[in-house]
Amino acid sequence: MNRQIPAIFGDNDTNNTLPSNNQSGPSPQDNPFNVSLSLRLGLIAGIITTIGDALAVYSARIAIDEEISSNFDNIKSQQEQDDRFTNLENQIEQLQKQLSSLTEQKDK
Repeated sequence: MNRQIPAIFGDNDTNNTLPSNNQSGPSPQDNPFNVSLSLRLGLIAGIITTIGDALAVYSARIAIDEEISSNFDNIKSQQEQDDRFTNLENQIEQLQKQLSSLTEQKDK
């Protein structure tokens, strides 16, 4: 196998080839599974990025669930406060009625 040297680096001779080395056995070009390190690193980086994105989506889902739970707790607390306030209003009204009835009895 002869490799061509670009014309920039060599003479303008059309026969500017490097001699091939005579290795026995299959050459790296004969193996279809032989890919460059940069492609392998790119694949690993893509996998890591995908895992990171999945973690980000999962954490966002957890945050949304926590927010919904917090909102339910706030609504429940607000309802309890409203119930207590209504109960206090009823007690005050009853006390006012009792006070007015006692005042009427005293005047008689």
